[in-house]
Amino acid sequence: MRSFFLSTNYVKTAWRNLVRNKVYTTINIAGLSIGLACCMLIILFINDEVSFDRFHKNADNIYRVVHRDTGPNGELQGTNGITGMMPGPTFKREIPEITEYVRVSGDMLSVKIGTEIFEQEALYVDDNFFSVFTFPPKYGSKKDALKDMFSVVLSEQVAKKFFGKADAVGKTLELPKRQDHDSPEQKKFETFVVTAV
Repeated sequence: MRSFFLSTNYVKTAWRNLVRNKVYTTINIAGLSIGLACCMLIILFINDEVSFDRFHKNADNIYRVVHRDTGPNGELQGTNGITGMMPGPTFKREIPEITEYVRVSGDMLSVKIGTEIFEQEALYVDDNFFSVFTFPPKYGSKKDALKDMFSVVLSEQVAKKFFGKADAVGKTLELPKRQDHDSPEQKKFETFVVTAV
C-alpha cells in the first residue's frame, strides 16, 4: 500500500511540473516524438535494405552489376542496373568464380489477346532465370518454364488481368516481334505460350 501511495505521489508531482512549465514540456515532448519517429523510420529503412530479396536460396551469392554514369569532369551523375548484353557472358568467360549470369531487360510491350491489345511492362530474361532466382511458381513448373524461346511466365496479377483467372498455364498470347517498333495496329505479332504463373 505504501509503495502504491509513493508512486502515485511521483506521478502527481511530475504532472504538476509538466503543467507548470508548458513551453518547456511542449519542446521536450515534441523533440522526443520527432526523435523516436526518425529512429523508427531509419530502422524500417535499414530492415528493408538488408532483407531485400533475401528469400532466394542463393541470396548470399547473387550480385547485381550496376552501371555508373559519370560526367566529363568525372562527377557521378547517377547509377542504374542497365549494363547491356555483353557483361554477363564476358564476365563468366574472364572470371572463373562466376558460375552463372542472368541478363534482365525491361520494356513496355503491346500484348494482344484475341482482338484486345494491352500495354504491359515486361522483362526479357535468360532461360536460366529460375535456376538463379528461387521465385516459387503457383502454377506450372519453373524447371522448363523458359526453355522455349516462345514461352512466357506471368505474375498472378497479370494472369488475372489477361485471362480472368490465375491459372493461365497453356493459354496463348501474342507479343510483337522483338525489333518491331511500329504502332500497335501495324505491329507483327508472334504467339507465345504461358508456361508458368
